[in-house]
Amino acid sequence: GGKGKGDGKFKKARGVAVSEDNEIFVADVGNSRVQVFSTNGDFLRQFGSDGKRKGKLNIPTGICTDKSGNIITANWLNHRVDMFTSRGKF
Repeated sequence: GGKGKGDGKFKKARGVAVSEDNEIFVADVGNSRVQVFSTNGDFLRQFGSDGKRKGKLNIPTGICTDKSGNIITANWLNHRVDMFTSRGKF
């Protein structure tokens, strides 16, 4: 945790979801990305970057998972909902 731009750091964590694989997905509003952690809190990966095009995030305020393991984000300033695989592919 902590404040910043690096792996495992946040500018504003807003939404949290846990997958059926027990991975923790955190919507990081200030960095326009999603970070993924183990249940032990270890950083695993991150995906997303700031932008308006498809697959880009612009203040992801909410996050959830579906039964297929996809990650769904509420992409606030882009006025849409986006779906990614658990590995971050749009």
